[in-house]
Amino acid sequence: MADLNKPQAKQQYAVLQKTLDLQQAEERTRMRYLEMRIKMYNATSKESWAELDSLAREGRGIATITLARLKGVSELLSQIPTELDDLRKQLKQKPFREQLEAHMKASGKDVSMIDRYLDSKTYKRIEKLPRALIEENHCEQGSYAVAAGFIGYWAGFMAEFNLECQKGNAFSVGENDLSELNAFLSEKNKIFGSYLKSLHKTLSEGSSDDIYQLSTKTLRELEEHFVWLPITAARVFLTLKAATKDKRTDLIGKLAPLDLKLGILARRWAMIAAIMLYSTYVGTLSEGAKELTDMIKNAQKLPFKSKIPYGEKTTIKELVERGWHYNNKLVRVKGIVKNVKVSRAGGIYRTEFTLCNTHKTKSVQVISIYTNLAHHGMIGSGCVSINGVYEMTSKVADYPFIKLNRVTLSQFKKESWLDYMVVAIRPWFDVYPNSHNLVWSIRPEVKGGVIAKESNKTGAGEIIFNKIYLYKGGK
Repeated sequence: MADLNKPQAKQQYAVLQKTLDLQQAEERTRMRYLEMRIKMYNATSKESWAELDSLAREGRGIATITLARLKGVSELLSQIPTELDDLRKQLKQKPFREQLEAHMKASGKDVSMIDRYLDSKTYKRIEKLPRALIEENHCEQGSYAVAAGFIGYWAGFMAEFNLECQKGNAFSVGENDLSELNAFLSEKNKIFGSYLKSLHKTLSEGSSDDIYQLSTKTLRELEEHFVWLPITAARVFLTLKAATKDKRTDLIGKLAPLDLKLGILARRWAMIAAIMLYSTYVGTLSEGAKELTDMIKNAQKLPFKSKIPYGEKTTIKELVERGWHYNNKLVRVKGIVKNVKVSRAGGIYRTEFTLCNTHKTKSVQVISIYTNLAHHGMIGSGCVSINGVYEMTSKVADYPFIKLNRVTLSQFKKESWLDYMVVAIRPWFDVYPNSHNLVWSIRPEVKGGVIAKESNKTGAGEIIFNKIYLYKGGK
């Protein structure tokens, strides 16, 4: 007859109790995340940016608390033996079962969960490897924490950006202002790069505790960038909008590169947030866990820099005037977006838009296949940098256009640590939307949101349309 006060029984019960605790916690984390996403959709659709900002803070809070708790669980598990003897036999003994159920009821837990773990499909894993059950719930809960945290950062950025746009605060722009702002943004870009390099180095050294500590520290620092990044992006946009209305082509030419630079910085900041959240989660795993060993191994063997190819730098004017020189070549070009259209022209689902120079004297058509870029937030008036193949003739269209380049991430992740991490965070953030190589400036939500007739005008569309994360037992 088993007694809960005996050391072995206490140990067996502690493992089972922790398993049940984790499953209930995982269910709460998942439901809180899904409820938050529904509320975010409604807030964005109503353009209620203060509400979205509050929900974003909640998401970041869920991530912080959940990941900290998982780190504590991991430390506890390291003190528990990997295997236990005769757990099934113990549970079949009535006194042990009754005492266990009484303790669970007093703790407000569902006693039927015990039988769920003792069915024919899961029995062996419980008797021989109870740790496997705990780690499965640990991974699922951690993955939802990353999802809640990332959408908390990205939705928070969009909320702050739109709130600033509502204030209508444009810059008072002079030559010195532009020069100082450009230098300021370059310095921030270096800081962002240092975050990634520090993580690469820490991962290479292989300590889960160090990975966890560095990642959580960096996440706190990323919070500090809320103070300037979305606000600066909004003010540059408003200044550019006013210059466009007044047809000040000289000022447009100077502001457009800054507008694009802020869009690049914003997405780099979001990417780093996703990477650090994922690394924090991985840092909560026990030594020997596959995700942890994979991250360490890849940091040790892969060079830091991305291997994603970029095309030959050119201009819209050059493409228009010397098109045959660039025919079928990979090019890199910047411009301002107009006339975004999503269609199935020729039976192919695609996004097409016009890319203009800052004076709007020259333009070229751009097509991306199998994606809706408006759903990712790219709308008219945005400044964009694209990489694609310039095609004078094609079955896709009967006029010259740039076909956006799609990057083979499955290959590049084997050659570069940065590309490996970009693939690792894809369940939460798609750095290259549908593998297309482009980046654009941030734009506010256009009045009417998804219910507007021109439904492609959704500057915060990446919050509305961003895929809902659902755990599938791995990446």
